Amino acid sequence: MSRKIISIIIIVMCSLQAFAGPVEAVKGVIQRRIPEIKDRVTLIYEPQKAEKEYFEIKASDGHLVVKGNSAVAMCRGVYEYLKDKCGCLIVWEGSQLNIPEVLPDQELRRVEASVPLRQHFNVVTFGYSTAFWDWKRWEFEIDWMALHGINMPLAMTGQEKIWQKVWKEHYGLSDTDLNDFFTGPAFLPWYRMGDIYGNSDEVLNMLGTSQSGQNLPQSFIDNDASMQKKILERETELGMKPVIPGFSGFIPRALKGKYPNLDTWEPTRWNSACRSSMALHGLDPMFQDITNVYIDTYKKFYGDVTNYYLIDLFNEIDPPANIERKDLTHIAKSVCNSLCKKDPEAVWVIQGWCFFYQKYWRDIENTKAFLKDIPHDKMIIIDLNADASEVFRIHPNSIACRPVIWSLLNDNWGQRTPLHGDLTKIAQKPIQALHDLKQNLVGMGNSSEGINNNSVCFELLYDNAWRQTPVDLKLWLKKYSEQRYGCKMDIVSDIWHDIYQLYYRSNSNDQVLPYQYIPNKTVGKHDSINQFEKNLILKMLSVPESVQRNVLFQRDLVDVVKNYVGNNIRTSIWKVQTAIDCKSDKVIQYREEFNRLMEGLDALLHTQQEYRLSDWVNQARAYVSENDRDYLEKNARLQITTWVAPNWQGYARKEWSGLVGDFYKTRWNRYFDEISKEGFEQKSFEKEIFDWSNNWCCNTDIYHSYSCNLIEQTKLLLEMIEQLYKE
Repeated sequence: MSRKIISIIIIVMCSLQAFAGPVEAVKGVIQRRIPEIKDRVTLIYEPQKAEKEYFEIKASDGHLVVKGNSAVAMCRGVYEYLKDKCGCLIVWEGSQLNIPEVLPDQELRRVEASVPLRQHFNVVTFGYSTAFWDWKRWEFEIDWMALHGINMPLAMTGQEKIWQKVWKEHYGLSDTDLNDFFTGPAFLPWYRMGDIYGNSDEVLNMLGTSQSGQNLPQSFIDNDASMQKKILERETELGMKPVIPGFSGFIPRALKGKYPNLDTWEPTRWNSACRSSMALHGLDPMFQDITNVYIDTYKKFYGDVTNYYLIDLFNEIDPPANIERKDLTHIAKSVCNSLCKKDPEAVWVIQGWCFFYQKYWRDIENTKAFLKDIPHDKMIIIDLNADASEVFRIHPNSIACRPVIWSLLNDNWGQRTPLHGDLTKIAQKPIQALHDLKQNLVGMGNSSEGINNNSVCFELLYDNAWRQTPVDLKLWLKKYSEQRYGCKMDIVSDIWHDIYQLYYRSNSNDQVLPYQYIPNKTVGKHDSINQFEKNLILKMLSVPESVQRNVLFQRDLVDVVKNYVGNNIRTSIWKVQTAIDCKSDKVIQYREEFNRLMEGLDALLHTQQEYRLSDWVNQARAYVSENDRDYLEKNARLQITTWVAPNWQGYARKEWSGLVGDFYKTRWNRYFDEISKEGFEQKSFEKEIFDWSNNWCCNTDIYHSYSCNLIEQTKLLLEMIEQLYKE
């Protein structure tokens, strides 16, 4: 056999192997998530067939053929067919896969992505949601991303392992130096952004440390690094381009001690509560050196997987007071040059939160100066809160002239759990931005602080990324309800019409439930029951048993009932307070009524695994070695209760079983005890309850679990609420 023939064979084999990669990756997603159709789908990878990402779907004789020019596009094609033709749905809280025995016919349909990038995650999601995920949960999330057509996930996990190597192996710092640098694991996103600094006595419990200043466990750092290897391997296998962290200038204080001539500055104390970080000036020559070492170390450890680097120099941090506008231009240009000198293909990704949130950057001249000399193809700005305020419209001569990703925050702070969103905005605004920005709108994405809630908003968002015109929201919601519950019934459409009317017409609803407030006397009673919400619950209870068994229906029922009961607990609190003030003999009766309501709500929430404190805690404990588990549990509890300081209590509040029935119930009962005494002072109580809350976080006992029937528990709670208003 001639060398020429051998060469041809090798080329063909390599080509086939390259083509097989995306196909095998998509087959893996199907096998894991939709095994029912694995033998009824043919996948055809067609690279370089079009400028835009696309898929084609066609089905006949019970067999589906999906073509596409990327693995993600093919995954999206499979999912779009299942949604449209089979009425299926795959969301965070579960899947509805009522797939017919014979796949329905589908005429040839071609769909192109409206934007080249579909982004996912906020940097703080890696604290509020993913901090302790195991591989099973990560594997689901990556498959979910692929099926929804996402190709640009932030990948922030595992970076402490790299920084350990950088600071210790290349700059001679010690473990002790770094113990003063890293925060507790549930708070790592804020240390990474330079908002907070280290496990010092100054921050104590506020940042997840113990009174003895326990350090970020090595078992956490090592496991996080192992997890990141798996994450990046799977994401790149599917052709995604993850966004990895770059060097943003935040350094250990010990580095300044070792190199005293470094040009550093200290940001103001973040939220007036935390120890200031230390930042290296972007113009200091060491900035380039650290960038080089960091990228080399990162890619040696994790592989050369992407050219997207997230660098936020001023996230909720204003530049030094002595900085002039011309300095902003030089700093940004220097940081960009440092990155691109090391990786010529690099693209600087910046979250645009500062341009919306901070007064300094709302000054259009400051922002214009900062972006002035960055090459157009070297930066992408994530418009982080576009559903509330599109920063490209605030800065038409700077941000709007650059590549922008329209990203949905959905008013989700700290992964709070109420139903809320503005579906009309989500249906219209990204498509309008596509029209207005034209080629400068390069992506659509999700930047909510926490996930696992309000799936309908993100289902609609990522549908938009594969169309050029706004959806008909009424028709879309009707189809969504059928996909969610796996049936076509008028009552199903009616239920979701009511859910939309109650929760998804605006983001202005108060998301703090009465029992989640720090106990005080301003919690007044409800004038009356929300009859519309009550009627929705009764409607949901009237659906056929086949619908009641659907896991997504059950989640919706819990979400509606927890809101209804949570708001009406206001009246129970008011009754107890009034009885105490009046020295009524009904105090004991009303307190028992309050406790039964809280325990009943706790039992209802326990029917959903995602709404259990034990799930969050068990994830944290399983993430580290046995000796570190109590510390991890404390850290996990602190984040969802006291967070940073007394004025931040409850920022990441949750409607979770274990929190409602233990933490919140006990906190209110302590308040009822105190206001019954002479000389009660609210300020003194709030200090005491903050200390009590921190001590509660040292517990390792989980509030008891329940075994109850969701439907019967809902009926019981309705009766309890009715009883509230009879006196």
